Amino acid sequence: MVGTQISNEAFAVYDKGIELGRTATSNKVSITVGQVVSFIFNPDSTRVVAPGNTLNLPYTVTNTGNGADQINFAVTDVAGGFGFTNVQVYPDANGDGLPDANSLPIASS
Repeated sequence: MVGTQISNEAFAVYDKGIELGRTATSNKVSITVGQVVSFIFNPDSTRVVAPGNTLNLPYTVTNTGNGADQINFAVTDVAGGFGFTNVQVYPDANGDGLPDANSLPIASS
């Protein structure tokens, strides 16, 4: 987990000639676990919709890193000239691909 400190120190017992049970201890080494940002955005898909119709395009964003992250995204008209209107993102807690009943568009989360 992010911020966790991991320490290690080696200890050895050995014999040297007639000297039995000698000991040696290494230096203590400590590291702190850093943030690793990673996420999966599924699915990568293309859909077609007729003019004037509504398209529900379900996606799941999964945080696969080792700490809390904030993921910002935007919807853009990459092909140009289509003039998307009223693009909104809604929660879909049950994963059925449709906005949850009575839900409001997500402004930020």
